[in-house]
Amino acid sequence: MREKVKGIIARRTRSQIKLYFLIFIVVAGTLASVIYLKTVSAGEAVVTLQNQERQLVLARSAASQIEFFLEGLRRDVLRLASVEDVSAGREEEARKTLQEFIDNAPTSPLIGFARLDKSGKVIVIANKKRLRTGERKDFSYRDYFKWARDPQNRNKAYTTDPFISRVGVSQGKMVMVVAAPSYFKNEFNGVTMGAILLEKFAETFIDPIKLESKTEVLLTTRGGRVIYDRNGLLNQNLVDYAKSKKWQGWEEFVGEFEKIQKEEEGIGAWSFQHVGASWPETQVIAFKTIRVGDESWKLIIINHKNFVKSYMLPITSSQNLGFFLILFSFITGGMLFVFIDHLSHRDGYLKGYKDGLDELFSKKKPPYFN
Repeated sequence: MREKVKGIIARRTRSQIKLYFLIFIVVAGTLASVIYLKTVSAGEAVVTLQNQERQLVLARSAASQIEFFLEGLRRDVLRLASVEDVSAGREEEARKTLQEFIDNAPTSPLIGFARLDKSGKVIVIANKKRLRTGERKDFSYRDYFKWARDPQNRNKAYTTDPFISRVGVSQGKMVMVVAAPSYFKNEFNGVTMGAILLEKFAETFIDPIKLESKTEVLLTTRGGRVIYDRNGLLNQNLVDYAKSKKWQGWEEFVGEFEKIQKEEEGIGAWSFQHVGASWPETQVIAFKTIRVGDESWKLIIINHKNFVKSYMLPITSSQNLGFFLILFSFITGGMLFVFIDHLSHRDGYLKGYKDGLDELFSKKKPPYFN
């Protein structure tokens, strides 16, 4: 009888061990899953930060090149504005000087020069194609001409925001102008200016810094107005745009955008809804300030967060495969352990069952069976 009790206790002990082992497998698998998910999340955060820092490096590079180009053009325009034939407004001599300069200029977004007289009419247009379309037109209403008439701006240069050109080879296209007042005999005598084709400007300075085809780049003024964009935001104030759209997260966007307007450079993220889009998307950004004379622009590089996550795909795919193989091996091993343990005691179970039957039928039969 004592041996039977010991056998029963032993079998119960083995059953409890199996149960505890299965519980251990479940708990260990759950913990492994939680740790794995947290590891993947941390990995995504690291990759996102690395890509933002890469964007910031590209933004710095582009901003430096743009500043160098614009500063060089500003010096050239100031120098040309002070050349006597140009400042005096002698048309043929001024044309020769400006034409010679543009012919010898290296390939760049600069597409030509123009000279306006003191009333604001175009008297000279010089470009490599020698197109003079627009001469004699009146541009006295332009901001750069009004700015140049102010005596306080003598010996200074003015860089405009992009606008649609009405003259020369750029007619009908978006351009920026670097303008300087021309003085002759100490009197204001008009404006000398160089024109930058925005399309070539983007090809030279903007397109090379895009991480992929869907990367967006914005140029905004100090007040938040977009002066370069290819997604329908040109000339819109981004704060006003957000207030009119009111997408989910627009207030956070406004706060983030206003913050970067006060900073020199940095990285961040926001939720933004494009023109014509039905819902917002999460974007990661890097920005850098561009100094343009007395003004400043913000260069903002934008990527969709899903694009940044795509960098993780090769890593997470391998991690997923490894994780599931380990988890599968763990669970399968546990099941095999239980099965082998059960199999190893199979003979004992059968023997105990047989002994029990033998003992049952070996007992004396009751009298009523006789």
